[in-house]
Amino acid sequence: MRHALVLGGGGLATALSPSLVEAGWAVTVTPHAECEASDPDQVRALRDRIQPVDALVLTAGSFHRRPLLEETVEAWRGSFRDNVETALVAGQAFMPGMRERGWGRLIFFGMAGVSGLRALPNVTASALSKAALLGLTRSFAAVGAAQGVTANLLALGFVESGSRQAPASPSVPAGPGGPADVQGCVRFLLSDEARYINGSELIVSGGWGL
Repeated sequence: MRHALVLGGGGLATALSPSLVEAGWAVTVTPHAECEASDPDQVRALRDRIQPVDALVLTAGSFHRRPLLEETVEAWRGSFRDNVETALVAGQAFMPGMRERGWGRLIFFGMAGVSGLRALPNVTASALSKAALLGLTRSFAAVGAAQGVTANLLALGFVESGSRQAPASPSVPAGPGGPADVQGCVRFLLSDEARYINGSELIVSGGWGL
């Protein structure tokens, strides 16, 4: 039985875990309160305690809204810490073991509509940090590909995750998404069938941002 770590907790982790168990995975859920995902020492200690880990699903991250001219350096740095440094630290901790075993999966969560670097002046910090996360995902993909390790990013739109209610919006043609819309994508990317999908951004937004 393969082992998946869902790191970061939150409503998304709560929604994903039962789906992975149903698909035959052993699942460890580690919320932020138990492990600060941007702290290398804490993440390495977690790795040593629960290894081997065959798949890392990183749900840690934040969304920050503030007009650009009112943005603070502290909040800006916080967005990059929460959305990029967490992925760097976790990926560095868990990918080497996956490469040694010849199989592994990394899944990160981004934000729909940012890969084209559109002007988003009210959420600039979040948008740019999530765009940077896509670049980091592709770098991990390049590092792991020859050893059977993939790294992909799910770019979410307005998705309800249990702790967060997605608002209805005319800009989302399909309406708000739900946990099932994310669960199936994660299960597929973790599967053997997805072995040749690497460094990809899978947009899960119901048509928002088109």
